[in-house]
Amino acid sequence: MREMVLNHVSLQAPNRYTAVQWLKGMVAGMVVLAKEDIVQKTLWMSQSEYETRFMPEWSLWDAFQELQRGGAQYEHERRFIIELLDKRSQPLSDIDRDIGRCEVVGGGSEVKMLSPKDSVPLKFCADTNAIAVGFPSGIWDCDQITVNGETPKIIDNLTRSSHARAICERHRAALPQPRNFAELWETREVRFPCLKFGLDIARQLARLDIAVLQTVIKRLESLDKSAREWRVMGGAISWQCEVTDESNTVKEGRKWREKRQFKSRSGKPELFFLHTNLGNKMRIHLRIDSRTVEIGYIGPHLPIPTA
Repeated sequence: MREMVLNHVSLQAPNRYTAVQWLKGMVAGMVVLAKEDIVQKTLWMSQSEYETRFMPEWSLWDAFQELQRGGAQYEHERRFIIELLDKRSQPLSDIDRDIGRCEVVGGGSEVKMLSPKDSVPLKFCADTNAIAVGFPSGIWDCDQITVNGETPKIIDNLTRSSHARAICERHRAALPQPRNFAELWETREVRFPCLKFGLDIARQLARLDIAVLQTVIKRLESLDKSAREWRVMGGAISWQCEVTDESNTVKEGRKWREKRQFKSRSGKPELFFLHTNLGNKMRIHLRIDSRTVEIGYIGPHLPIPTA
C-alpha cells in the first residue's frame, strides 16, 4: 500500500477556525484512502506534530486536539487521528536533505519554488509514489501537483476530502490488468472497494473460462460505481447497468430459491435474487444488505421454471 506524507509548506491558515475545518477535510480524505486500502494508516512528517506549526503559537497537535473536541460531527476523523497517533507518525529526518530546491506547479498552473528542506516531502512522494496531504492554501488546492526536479513528476495531492475520490479513481486505473481470475480475486478489495463478496465466489471464478474475464471485470466495475455513488448520495440505488429481480415464481418455488442461495461474506447462507446478465448465458447474482452491495454468484445462468 502507498504512504501518506505531510506537506508542511501547505499548512497555512488565516485563523484557527479555518485551520480546523481544513484539517477535518484533510483527515476525512485520508479516511477514504485508508478504507479503500490504498494507503497505510501512517503519516510521514518532517517534524513531530508538536513541532509542525500553522502559526507561531499553534501546532498540528493543538489542531488535532481541537478537532477531537468537535463532538459527534468529527467522530470518524477523531478515531482516525487517534489510530494514526497510536502508531506514531513516520519521520522524514533520515531522508537525505541535500537534494536541492524544487519547483512545484499546483492549482491554476501557479508555480512555487521550495527550499531544499521544504522540498523533501514532495520529492519523497515523487520517488516512492506516496500521496502528499495538507491544506488547500494557495497552489495546493488541487488533487495533483507537478514536482519539477531533474525529471518532472506528477504526484497525488490531497487537501480536501473531495480529492480522495479522484485519487482513488487514478489508483485503480493504474493497476495492472489481471491475467486470470485468481489475480482478479486477489485484488478485488482494491479494484472494487464498494462491493463485498460471498464465500462461494472464489470457487465459482475458478470454473470460468478466461475468455469472459474482461466481461466480468467491466460489469463488477459498473456495480462498484453504482454502490459508491449510492453510498455518497443515499436514497434509492441507481444502477449503472441493468439489474433486475427474480420473478415471484422463482422466489416462491423452493427448488428455484435454493439454487439462488449462497454463502454470504459472514458464512451464512443468503438468498441472492437480484441479478445482472453478462451475455453468453452468464449472470452475476447480488443482494443489498445494510447499505452494502454483496456479490453471491458469478457464473452460468441458474435454472429457471420452464413453461
